[in-house]
Amino acid sequence: MRGLGIARAALVGAAGAALVLGATRLDGTVDLGPTSATAVSDQSQKPTTVPVAQTGLLCPGPERLGVSGGLKATQRVTALAAAAPDAALPAEARSSAEGTLRAHKISDSGQSKAHARESKGQGTSGRSTSSLDLDAAGGVLFLAGGDFAPGAAAMQYSLVREGDGRALTTVACGQPQAHSWLVAGGAQAGRLERVVLVNPAANAVTVDLQVLGAHGKVASESGRGVVVPPRGRTAVLLDSIAGLEKTPVVQVTAHGGEVYAAINDTWLDGVVARGGDTARATAAPSREQVIAGVSVDGSASLRVAVPGDAQAVVQTRVLTTEGPRRVKHDVVRVGGHSARDIDLSDLPAGTYAIQVRADVPVVAAATVEHGRSTGSKSKLDRKATDLAWTPSSAAVEGLAGTPLPPAGRHGLTNALTLTSTGAKAPVSVTTVDANGKATTRRFVLAADAVRSVPLESATSVWVGTDADSVHAAVLTTAEAEDDGPLVAALPLVSSPLVATQAPIRQVDG
Repeated sequence: MRGLGIARAALVGAAGAALVLGATRLDGTVDLGPTSATAVSDQSQKPTTVPVAQTGLLCPGPERLGVSGGLKATQRVTALAAAAPDAALPAEARSSAEGTLRAHKISDSGQSKAHARESKGQGTSGRSTSSLDLDAAGGVLFLAGGDFAPGAAAMQYSLVREGDGRALTTVACGQPQAHSWLVAGGAQAGRLERVVLVNPAANAVTVDLQVLGAHGKVASESGRGVVVPPRGRTAVLLDSIAGLEKTPVVQVTAHGGEVYAAINDTWLDGVVARGGDTARATAAPSREQVIAGVSVDGSASLRVAVPGDAQAVVQTRVLTTEGPRRVKHDVVRVGGHSARDIDLSDLPAGTYAIQVRADVPVVAAATVEHGRSTGSKSKLDRKATDLAWTPSSAAVEGLAGTPLPPAGRHGLTNALTLTSTGAKAPVSVTTVDANGKATTRRFVLAADAVRSVPLESATSVWVGTDADSVHAAVLTTAEAEDDGPLVAALPLVSSPLVATQAPIRQVDG
């Protein structure tokens, strides 16, 4: 009857935990089992808090593959998942149930199957990890159960050092949503944006993609009624919806279910690779947005979009290691249902957080371009560059973490960037090494400032806080001898830790 206990804990628990189970149930994953009794809520007892019993995390897989329209490409990505170590978990989120971590491949045709690699055991030392290499169209669903479920996190990365597809990409895997916003892309020649939608449910989901641009909503029927098959993935070329839009922002609305959404932006400027990146959804529309982990070394800009009818007055400032700093275009207006880019290229090289405030709800993301310029106007003489998109993220709620691309391999390095807006904030940073050893450091973040933490040989990192003002991101770089470093940013997203379980009593049927 263990399966029944897990199901009840999620279904009567917090809304987030219930949605995780409902969205990620696969054949054989949860055994409800027959019963002759009826379960009813016992109002005479108080609800209790229990660790979440199952967490599902979706990854987009190779973003460049599976796009209709005759595009041919090759790509290899690695998806990683990790359970949070006990050292990072609050006492109420620690479970005594055996931990499991399974990977399910989700194909574009709507077929899903469990991958052979599976981790089991107690997660006391944080050793539970899973990895999966993919070179075919399709996504990934990681299912963490028992002791591995609270705080579980996943991400994927891809590194191409040379050629047309030269780029370093990282993106956080996450839970499906009914509504989300994607910010990336442009209208330059040779630039392609691919919207990737992953559906973990047993029924098909229909998705509408509405693009906001510089002059308002982009009128197009091509983004309406996009079907994502059951337990499947669909990739859509944004050029088919808004190919001429210079500042695209995509509103994703799912009908009949929820989807995980991400957008891949690649740019080949003639014969010069300008890089690429993949971005997951921004934080929900709000009057304040915070973008952590913006690494500036050359071209940089902020894109802000207004979902509603009213024009927004947008105020922008950057947070540095020394505190807040004004930017050149610190106050601008953005029309309703419109998007606008704000140039930040006058910032000196460094790592920043960006704080955006507006009088109506907005969404936001930042983009940077790294590389060495020869000073020549000829494309034949230009050096390759790399670009990175960083969406806004919600403040860390309890715990947020991620597995990390392997430091040292292919010249990769990782660093954590933290910021606290408005007030000082205590944080704990727990890293896990290749041997499963967890190390925790505690310190207080200064208000409206940025702090960087080298991650060296860590295989995963976890940020815990009781404050509601902390934002975090991981910056990953890869050195390249001829054309300068490649860069990617991954904002940390909080994972569910506990659920509220209503007391249950059985009534014989």
